[in-house]
Amino acid sequence: MVKFYELQNGHTSIGNGYALYNVGLMHERGLGGLTQDYKVAIEYYQKAVKEDVTDAFCNLGNIYALGLGMEQGIPRNVDLGVKLLARGAEEGSRQCAYTLGSLYGKAEFLSIDLKKSYYYLCLAALAGHDQAKRVLLIFVHSHKENYDAELEAAQAQFGKIENMRKLYKCL
Repeated sequence: MVKFYELQNGHTSIGNGYALYNVGLMHERGLGGLTQDYKVAIEYYQKAVKEDVTDAFCNLGNIYALGLGMEQGIPRNVDLGVKLLARGAEEGSRQCAYTLGSLYGKAEFLSIDLKKSYYYLCLAALAGHDQAKRVLLIFVHSHKENYDAELEAAQAQFGKIENMRKLYKCL
């Protein structure tokens, strides 16, 4: 694990957003003999976000929105966390979309917004998030409103995400 950390954190990883994300994850979780350190994790996730690593948006957004680093002096910032999660979701992170859908549906840290909840859960489900698919089944039976506009918006955004993925494959 030490060698993995050295490789991920070495000069060869400069400009490699996924290496930066992995180092952030190791610090966030305390992996590879590292002490859990949210401040260092945030630094690496911010670098990975600049490299458009969508999973970094999710982990960074979770730290802020859920207050995961509060015991280490990092204040909860729900607005910043939601902003990061939303950007990640719009760029294709199914986990960001699922997290936002859950947050808007639970109203634990945000005001309840079933329309936004449905939109983000649909976006996550379209991207193949299995838990989002299960939650949506319960959602439509529990909330008998019309969510056609949110479904159409999620389908349109998912189409844009897929088109960008196809474009990147061609480059």
